[in-house]
Amino acid sequence: MATSSQADFAFRFVGLVELADPLRPSVPEAVHQCQTAGIWGVMITGDYGLPIFFSPIHIAFFEMVIDPVCSLAFEAEIEERDLMRRPLRRPDAPLFSWSLMGWSVLQGVFAFLAVAGTYVAALYRGMPENEARAIGFVSLILTIFSLVLVNHSFSTSLVSAFRRPNGALASILLVIVTALAAILLWPAAASLFRFGPLHADDLLTTIAAAAAVLLGLELVKPIWRAQLRT
Repeated sequence: MATSSQADFAFRFVGLVELADPLRPSVPEAVHQCQTAGIWGVMITGDYGLPIFFSPIHIAFFEMVIDPVCSLAFEAEIEERDLMRRPLRRPDAPLFSWSLMGWSVLQGVFAFLAVAGTYVAALYRGMPENEARAIGFVSLILTIFSLVLVNHSFSTSLVSAFRRPNGALASILLVIVTALAAILLWPAAASLFRFGPLHADDLLTTIAAAAAVLLGLELVKPIWRAQLRT
């Protein structure tokens, strides 16, 4: 009903409806056990200006991407040519060196800036929540691909890394791209993931974000290369 037609409408108070969602009885004890173990709990809700990005179905898809890549694709990698010429690892060297942790954090920062920037920019442009969620999700999947290619090899160029045979990685990427396309194009799947339609310029934005991560890390990689190869 238009606002002008409501101006002279005789409203009458009928009643008040209260909704409650109380905590389960076991929650306080579970929180107490976490605090005792030194675990800091944080409540994440949609009350801070941004809609909820991920749900369990999104996390499950991420697991479908990350787990096969780590367990199959990287295990199927052939040895790099200079592997036997690298200096031996010191017996007292830490398992996670500062250079390795710094490289990992840097990759996370690049990925976060790309995905969060794409998602927040979509909301800032007035894109509907479901479309912004879709563009952010696709950006994250493509960014994961970029990180896989960055870590594909430390001693060769990006072009050489592309040429290295890895049938497992190619098969996994093909399956993931097919599944992602089905989710975006099949209305029932898009509704399950709470995705809106993406247009050509939206897809180009996600590709550009992932490419920026890939090229940026490839430019920075030589700084860490000597330390990472030891």
